Amino acid sequence: SMKTTTRINSVLLVLALLLSVCSNARAQFQGIDLLSGYNPDTTIIREWKDGHALIYSKESNSPTKWFHLVKSGSSTFNSFKVGAVVRDIEILGDTAYFCGNDDTGDPVIGYFDLPTFLASTPQLAMVSIGATLYHPKRMEVFPVADGLHVVMVGDYTTGIGETDRFLADVSHHYPTDTWSLFHYSDVSQAEYFDDIAVTDKYVVTAGHKHLRRAIYMRMFTKP
Repeated sequence: SMKTTTRINSVLLVLALLLSVCSNARAQFQGIDLLSGYNPDTTIIREWKDGHALIYSKESNSPTKWFHLVKSGSSTFNSFKVGAVVRDIEILGDTAYFCGNDDTGDPVIGYFDLPTFLASTPQLAMVSIGATLYHPKRMEVFPVADGLHVVMVGDYTTGIGETDRFLADVSHHYPTDTWSLFHYSDVSQAEYFDDIAVTDKYVVTAGHKHLRRAIYMRMFTKP
């Protein structure tokens, strides 16, 4: 799925795209909805279903962060504050997952129920996945027989103040509701992970060689 991060400095524009597959394979743009009263410097939007879009917004010059659930063409929307700087969002079924750092600086995976968000404030869960040295940036979520996996890449600050990149695989096990973490960090500071994707059989990373003209790609067999 395409991931798009939009940065704006005034009002939050929600581009709710209702995509229809045409015979010439072109998507048709359907309209613009406006959420007034917000002044974000960062927004992230993900399509859910039935014309609904989930939006994260971070207020300019303020610690306030929001999730909004908007239906295209509607003048009403639901919002709640979140105590984390969100870097990426994925929707799996009716659950929204995100990665980032909470207000204490800990790297976290958060998740909440979207149908509940339609009528009220959902119960938000956040799981700490390491020390404040880790800063998740990009993520993918996929189901397995006994739960799901969240794979991600991001920045890692070494003990001597240098910045490296990390790759992590975090698994959520059902029905025990337990989380476990495995992470790999490139201590050579050469391979800088930039993005991550999931196919039917593999987890694929793309990145660059630090301060050199080279591109790295890795393929890992999915659990």
